[in-house]
Amino acid sequence: MRKIKILSKKEIKAIKKKIFLQYGAECELDYVFLRNQKDKLYIANKEVFEIPEDRIRIDSLGIYFGTMERTELRLSIEGSLIVGKHATKGMIEISYDDMKKWLKGEEIKTESNELGFILIKHNDDFLGCGRIKDGMLLNYYPKARRIHT
Repeated sequence: MRKIKILSKKEIKAIKKKIFLQYGAECELDYVFLRNQKDKLYIANKEVFEIPEDRIRIDSLGIYFGTMERTELRLSIEGSLIVGKHATKGMIEISYDDMKKWLKGEEIKTESNELGFILIKHNDDFLGCGRIKDGMLLNYYPKARRIHT
């Protein structure tokens, strides 16, 4: 049983459509898209498949791009960096103090009425995705990357 699936052009087109609908971004995304059994999406340069399999040992492949959660795409930090620079909607800008809270894994009070997963931005930096619920920006920042000071 295959653990990672290489996505077809049709499946990639559906992901690009989700990106456009959620974030208003039209990105080139000239990558190979892969999906694991937990619906996590990874991207890799096409050149990686030019290397003979017997010449490398593969434990993982590509950059973690995001996760399909029901009908929405939750972008990873790296995914938000790639898509964010093209986004025209579905994002919230936070202050420096809120950015420090976000990087610690805390939830942030907000008055935004955005729906679904949204990009988190401070100045020109994209910090990943969150979701607004009951006036709070829910934090999906990975525990392994949080600041503990």
